[in-house]
Amino acid sequence: MGIGELAHKSQKEKDWLTFLFFWSGSVLIKFTRIFWTTLLAPKLFFLRS
Repeated sequence: MGIGELAHKSQKEKDWLTFLFFWSGSVLIKFTRIFWTTLLAPKLFFLRS
């Protein structure tokens, strides 16, 4: 989806897309943080010691 296509969308659709984008982004960040702390960090710590 290009910028030109987004410009033609209604304001309501733009707001929804923006909300969806930020929501999925925040969920991804939380998931990555949980994944990192529970799985990767202990393994890296174990490998270093």
